[in-house]
Amino acid sequence: MVVKDDLSSAYNLVNNLSVMFQPPRRIPVVQAVEKSVMIATPGGYAGNWSSDQTPYMAEAMNLISSRDFTSVIFAAPARTGKALALDTPIATPEGWTTMGEINIGDFVFGDDGLPVEVDYMTEPMVDHKCYSVEFSCGEKIVADADHLWTVKQFNRDGTKKKDFTATLTTEDMSVRFKHASRNLFAVDNAKSLILSEKSLPVNPYVLGLWLGDGTSNCGQITTGECDLIIADAIRKAGHKVVIRQKDKRNTNVYNLHIDPKPIEVDICFRGHDKRETGSSP
Repeated sequence: MVVKDDLSSAYNLVNNLSVMFQPPRRIPVVQAVEKSVMIATPGGYAGNWSSDQTPYMAEAMNLISSRDFTSVIFAAPARTGKALALDTPIATPEGWTTMGEINIGDFVFGDDGLPVEVDYMTEPMVDHKCYSVEFSCGEKIVADADHLWTVKQFNRDGTKKKDFTATLTTEDMSVRFKHASRNLFAVDNAKSLILSEKSLPVNPYVLGLWLGDGTSNCGQITTGECDLIIADAIRKAGHKVVIRQKDKRNTNVYNLHIDPKPIEVDICFRGHDKRETGSSP
């Protein structure tokens, strides 16, 4: 009898434990989202996501868990794009253009710095609510109220919000985008553009040296003795360099003459024609 009780208790124990390993009850995706997903729109609605607000999304969401379909296509109604003004500047591999000049088949730059092909476009939209958006660098663009922005969010004291990265519309941010002088939203800068190689008259490194310590009226850079090693870098960049001591009284200062050219008798060192200025011998 004691053994029977022990077996009975063991059976009950195993039976109860098996409940712990049962898979959760399958429920529609919409019900799961309504139960688990919270929405906090700055200056707007805060609370559980509700299919009552976006009933057109319910069917598409439930199909995500369907075993009868391998993919879902969600088609939005026409003329509800997240528009920008037609004069918005757009960078392309061929130079700058505007939103209104872009056509299917053109290439523009993505946020990763690589060219991407335009494969679809809509007709210009009219009578949409728009906002003028100014960035901290002073640039301004005109964006549709429904234009989507992936932004970084900050609290009023400048600390990062718990949901630091969010995708919001222009109108979402317009309600509360600044506290005193502190901006509450920021966008990431696009990565450096990846462009094809071009033949340039001056190597970019050498141009940077000249802009920093160069002489404005000729190809000359002034540097100290300890930095004469940059002459080798200039030569490796494909330019000729002549090193001359700037002042015999100060032996630590040198002039680097880049690609020096012989000066003609009638041409001054600034490039002016002496015959035109009346100073030719």
